Amino acid sequence: MDFLRKEELFTEAKSHVEKICAEIRSQIQKLSPLILKLETALKRPSSDDREIDEAIYNQQLEQRQIFYHLEKSPYFVRCDLQFNNEKKPKTVYFSKFSYRDQSIYSWVTPIASIRFNSPGNFVFSSKTGKITKGIILRKDNFMIVDKKILFMATESLAYPRNLIYQEHFTVKKTDFILPEIVEQMEKAQDKIIRAHHAGSYLISGPAGSGKTTLAFHRIAYLLQSPDTEKLYHPQNVIVFVQDQGTRHYFSALLPELGINNVQVTTFDEWAKKLLKIPQINFCSVFIDDEKIGDNYELNKNKALQNIDSYQMEKNVFDLLYRIYSVYLDLKQLQFFNQQIKSNTLDRFDLAILLKIKKQEKGELFYQASSYRRMKNGKMKRFFLDAPLKYSLIVIDEAENYLKESLTLIKSCLSQQTKSIVYVGDLAQQTLTYTLKSWQDIQENFTENRRVVLQKMYRNTKQILTYIVSLGYPIELSNNLREGKKVQEYLTKNIDEEIALIRSLIPSGTKNVIGILTRYESYLQKFKIAFPENNIHLMTINEAQGVEFDTVFLVGADVLFSPSANSAERRKINRDLLYVALTRAMNELYIFKKNS
Repeated sequence: MDFLRKEELFTEAKSHVEKICAEIRSQIQKLSPLILKLETALKRPSSDDREIDEAIYNQQLEQRQIFYHLEKSPYFVRCDLQFNNEKKPKTVYFSKFSYRDQSIYSWVTPIASIRFNSPGNFVFSSKTGKITKGIILRKDNFMIVDKKILFMATESLAYPRNLIYQEHFTVKKTDFILPEIVEQMEKAQDKIIRAHHAGSYLISGPAGSGKTTLAFHRIAYLLQSPDTEKLYHPQNVIVFVQDQGTRHYFSALLPELGINNVQVTTFDEWAKKLLKIPQINFCSVFIDDEKIGDNYELNKNKALQNIDSYQMEKNVFDLLYRIYSVYLDLKQLQFFNQQIKSNTLDRFDLAILLKIKKQEKGELFYQASSYRRMKNGKMKRFFLDAPLKYSLIVIDEAENYLKESLTLIKSCLSQQTKSIVYVGDLAQQTLTYTLKSWQDIQENFTENRRVVLQKMYRNTKQILTYIVSLGYPIELSNNLREGKKVQEYLTKNIDEEIALIRSLIPSGTKNVIGILTRYESYLQKFKIAFPENNIHLMTINEAQGVEFDTVFLVGADVLFSPSANSAERRKINRDLLYVALTRAMNELYIFKKNS
């Protein structure tokens, strides 16, 4: 294709983008007066049509939000189609959201599956089962950001794929949010996302394979697809993540896919809310010393297996102390007293309390709000206990949950949909006494209800090669990014680690940096030394599921040491080391003690 033809196609595309964005802006302006009018009506003390007004108001807000997204990036694929039963060709566009007036179709609609096809014959099935066939005459791929075309390529029956335009740009992370957008999805992943909604589904793979992002696209699909949207509502969907860092990450990702009001939470937040103890602190692992901590958790786990004759009490610490007095020795009870003084519960404590709460009524309940019209015409809000049921549950890093915790979560699954997605790999556990087999929670995934992702897109060749050198089974692809060599340093103490890290961080850098270690107590001096917003200090458990431009792994000796307390602890430490190393996208530095 010659230069003039490319210029012509690019000019045509820019003109269309400008026209579409102007039309979308016009629609936003039309919605604003209606939204303002509804806001005014809802501020009145009472209204006979309040519930109707609220529903319309929320609907218009959602539509305006969709238009805001579309105005910035109206579509990412254009297809010129010749349907078998029509005489004239038709041009359609695929986007994150639908705008049918302009022939823009959401990525979740059945026709959108053809966007992965090359020019030539296509076939797709509608939600009613109707088969539609035709020919793709031409296909253009785009990346449009802030109403500007950054990338365009075209292909047709008459010519092979041609690059029309590509702006020189680099994606720089300024937070935990990656540019994980629908247009980067592969055909195989799209097929996974569109799998039948009912039943359990497992998505596993190595760190950096995109398994969690795939799960979130499946949430978006189930909530937006014409086939399933009536079964799934955001208020009845819950996503469990490991910690606040990943909660922030995914709470920001879902709105980018057009999904709002889905509850993204951690198990501890969820449990404390149900137990009505939000003021109590939580820590996953209370004791830093591995040998002492492992024995402490061993006996707590024994208590968890034998909860059958207790009733909930107002003071949960008194209840737990009586339970543990049967299973913990005197020294371990002193540690639990330290928990009481620090107003802290761990994962075993919460599982025990929830298990007791569930045993009382046979299922878990929550306080549902409702409104009642009083005699004076005013609406009064009241609360009542209702069984807790979710149409869809997603559990990220499922391998790090206690069997009992997963069983409790599963008990809240609606039997109408039975939709639960597990994201994780039992070979990558980073906590003790967690799930050993999927059969332990009555899960048996058939071939079409599980997927193992192999591709690792995040890390550089040097980082992955280093991980392979430590004996981890990773398949290295041929097109890995080049980067800096992984560096190991021997240091005498924490102060020397801090000084060396400071010298290695470029002045004024905006890159996202992670300083990771095994235990929270090791980070105290680092928190004082590195107050910058782009430097995140985390335990490895907290960092699971997020990534950084640069990682400094400090106090790493315990992870490399083969002399752990037990075979399970050795496996946990090895899995923790793997998680820590794979958090680094571009640069990795490892600090061991020079003993």
